[in-house]
Amino acid sequence: MEVYIKSDIGQKRPLNEDRAGYFINQIQQPLFIVCDGVGGHQAGEVASQMAIDLIGRSWEETAFLEPTEMTEWLKENIEKNNAAIYKHGQENFSLKGMATTLVATALLGDTLVVLNVGDSRAYLYRNGATNQITEDHSLVNELVKQGELTPQEAEHHPQKNVITRSLGLEYNVQVADISLKVKAEDIVLLCSDGLSDIVPLDKINDILNDEKTLDEASSALIDLANNAGGFDNITVLLASDLQNGQVKSL
Repeated sequence: MEVYIKSDIGQKRPLNEDRAGYFINQIQQPLFIVCDGVGGHQAGEVASQMAIDLIGRSWEETAFLEPTEMTEWLKENIEKNNAAIYKHGQENFSLKGMATTLVATALLGDTLVVLNVGDSRAYLYRNGATNQITEDHSLVNELVKQGELTPQEAEHHPQKNVITRSLGLEYNVQVADISLKVKAEDIVLLCSDGLSDIVPLDKINDILNDEKTLDEASSALIDLANNAGGFDNITVLLASDLQNGQVKSL
């Protein structure tokens, strides 16, 4: 399995509050995570780093035989992580209100399990086409679903970055999940909204079509976001060769 993770501060933010990581459990099942911290003044980066560390360390002690078992374990641990982040923020005045988005994918055989909270996204590239897997937990997406905004209007809405779910903002959180079958030649893309908010899907697809390696593709995606203004931190995780359990390149 080939994996590349790249993160960039962007052009406007003083800190990079995004975090990303990949972890392998006891039987070589991979877990990929991207988090986008919320809160500023270093609080957001504390929340996103906690999410990566707590879930990742726990994952390394696991092994799963069924996708449903894997999904339930991830949901339970994300919920426990949410409570831990919330408690840490409540106990430390300078961190109060900190939170983070999360998108995570895990692989068991040819089944990809995807979980998310907030507006960090997962995409699947197959046969020249890129499709969004996750649904944003955001104000504008809710307005689109209610018919109050068109998707085109949502792209430029002044409250585009307002999320309706995050880890750590409240003691309880609802985690969305979906499972799908993948092929060996598929590419999974996880990203923070520093990419997805500013780079249209067709441009993301062009990069995945054109670049010869994941290294080149991840750099090109970061460059696209920065060249379009780089208004937020930008994090990209790309994984391919999905049915090969060994990580062969980072």
